[in-house]
Amino acid sequence: MSGKKMKKAKRRLRPGALLLFCLFCAVFLFSGFMLLSDIIKNKAAADAYRQLRAEMESAAAQKEQTETPIPSLQKPSAEMQALFSIDFAALQEINPEIVGWIKGAGANIDYPILRAEDNSYYLDHMYNRENNKSGAIFMDYRCSGDFSDKNTVIYGHHMKNGTMFGGLDRYRDQAFYEANPTLLLATPEQDYSIELICGTVENGDRQFFRLQFENDEAFFTYLDDLKKRSTFTSDVKIQADDQIITLCTCSYERDNARYAVVGRLVPLGETPAAGYVGI
Repeated sequence: MSGKKMKKAKRRLRPGALLLFCLFCAVFLFSGFMLLSDIIKNKAAADAYRQLRAEMESAAAQKEQTETPIPSLQKPSAEMQALFSIDFAALQEINPEIVGWIKGAGANIDYPILRAEDNSYYLDHMYNRENNKSGAIFMDYRCSGDFSDKNTVIYGHHMKNGTMFGGLDRYRDQAFYEANPTLLLATPEQDYSIELICGTVENGDRQFFRLQFENDEAFFTYLDDLKKRSTFTSDVKIQADDQIITLCTCSYERDNARYAVVGRLVPLGETPAAGYVGI
């Protein structure tokens, strides 16, 4: 091929190469924009929840200053003091769908719990109903809002920055469980310790949890199966009249996997179970 023909061929390739370059730049810029947008939204969500916690702490401090202590009352436990900061009257003025507050310092969990008429709204709305991909920690709509069910199921996103339920999968590690065997739950009616029983990887393509049980044997069989598959070993004993709570988030072993941590609800001040009573 002569030199002139080669130059003509190169000129014919330039528009195609330029188009590919432009497409590459467009994809790169769009990806960068989406990443930056996610970072901004995640920060906005973290700031909003941080502000809410600060408001609760401020309200609790003001309440402590104005209330007259009663000498005959026993000093509250550390667990109770951790939950005294939750002003549900103020929270429900912000959003009446706030039904509780869950805390777990080791797993970086410190959030209000919401309950809507479906399981989709709070996937992309925060506690104040603002649209945000971080969403909220929320209760399965089929559960009673007062935590009176045999099994109450709570969902939260597995955020890469460790917020929401992003720290829940730290319970895959036995040492972490042993250092953080309980979570705390506050509700308008009662405060609880959550004594963790097990953590399992589940298939999100199906409903892997049960909300109710036909009898005690079914309840114990359900928990025994979970404990056999648990990522950590717990010595928590279960009684037939216990209520449990299931905390669920995304997991990434396979498509649509879930990681679920189950615990026993113990009203603060109650004596721990003496033994495994039942089947």
